[in-house]
Amino acid sequence: NKSIKGINASTREYSDGVMDDDERTDDEEEVREDDDEDMAAKSATSLQTRVYAQPIDQSAQAKSDFARLQTRRANFQKMGETYNVPSHMVDDALRANLTADQFASEILKYQSKSSADNVPAAFLDMPQSDVRKYSLKRAIDAQIRGNWQNAGLEWEASLAIEKRTESAPNGIYVPLDALRTANTGTDSAGGHLVAEDHMAGSFIDLLRNKSVMLGLGLQTLPNLRGSLDIPKQTGSTSMSWVGEDEAPGESDAEFGNVTLSPKTAGARTRVTRRLLQQSDPSIDALLRNDILTSMALGIDLAILNGTGAGGKAPLGVMNVPGIGYIDLGANGGELSWGDILKFAEMVESANALLGNLSFITTPRVKTKLKDTARFGDGTDRPIWADDSTLDGYKAHVTNQLTNNYTKGTGTSLSPMIFGNWGDVIVGEWGTLDLQVDPYSDGDKGNTILRTWQDIDVAVRHAESFVMTKDIIA
Repeated sequence: NKSIKGINASTREYSDGVMDDDERTDDEEEVREDDDEDMAAKSATSLQTRVYAQPIDQSAQAKSDFARLQTRRANFQKMGETYNVPSHMVDDALRANLTADQFASEILKYQSKSSADNVPAAFLDMPQSDVRKYSLKRAIDAQIRGNWQNAGLEWEASLAIEKRTESAPNGIYVPLDALRTANTGTDSAGGHLVAEDHMAGSFIDLLRNKSVMLGLGLQTLPNLRGSLDIPKQTGSTSMSWVGEDEAPGESDAEFGNVTLSPKTAGARTRVTRRLLQQSDPSIDALLRNDILTSMALGIDLAILNGTGAGGKAPLGVMNVPGIGYIDLGANGGELSWGDILKFAEMVESANALLGNLSFITTPRVKTKLKDTARFGDGTDRPIWADDSTLDGYKAHVTNQLTNNYTKGTGTSLSPMIFGNWGDVIVGEWGTLDLQVDPYSDGDKGNTILRTWQDIDVAVRHAESFVMTKDIIA
């Protein structure tokens, strides 16, 4: 027996006392177990060090990355060839690690810039002296009389555009130079007409201040030549699970086309005999305003409710297959605050709540919503806010939407549309063609002015819009 004082052995503390043989044997066994655990830990650490020190075989990852890069490059090159964009755009998109849909958006930006950079055939870069001399009234008088002796400038301008476009007008071509003028007041000679901006611009630009829809952030492609295909993503790439040393399966983003092709918009303006008898130069400004306003209203209607009939007319937002619809009942119904919230909810559920978002409806619906409390008890704010917003989004009205829809027994129902108007594209070709008709309304002494301009409208993504035509207002 051995006496031990104050010794700490392993996890057991001993004090004064005598250790017998059994206790010694147990203690020695515990020490051996501790030693074994220490040895095992050191061995594990050593093994770990050896394992981690070995280089990882990266061949599988490299193969996967290379295959994915090749697939993206092939897809982007195909898109670049399809939409005729410079090859450097493909390289730039790959370096920036753009998604296929982001690259499609870059292609649309390129198409927009390219069309804007085209000098329109209708822009003649006339000297300012000729711009001031140009008169729509003289051109109208000359067509009525069939004598261009006093309207040589107007005739020569039309011939110059005809030569550029290689197509004959129904009446005469009106140069953009002349349309881009504004009356700045009168002096002793009767008035000054000066160019607003001595740049080519486009016919669509002239309509912007007269069109509700063109003010909502639509994308415009002016000065187009021939039909144009615009990319839109119809499907997405998919993820797959792979094992070691396996490359993911190829999954191409699916793309479709939205095609813009020339569709002729015609407008009709009535001019009285007495107006044409006036000699004041300000009559030209009035005629220009009437022509541009009638065209702007026609384009607004096409954007909203174009029927696409026979391929001759654009297909408007309300008639695009696949846009969302809010049902207000079998016979229509009144809009509630909850219904308003559903518009943004449905667009967001389609991952499309972005861009130039706003509502558009009729003046009648606006009046009704300004007189309707959000929660129906009359103590809360009206649904249509004082800053002309609905659910925080800008709200607009236009008389190009009508209150004449029917559903079940409901009549005189009104529409409302919400969405990203940046997904609407308006294309423009050619120049304004003006025809004078003194006969159709001649028994009243009136002259009919008919104007034609080639325009088209396309919606890139139907899921960007939600509408209803069921509103009782």
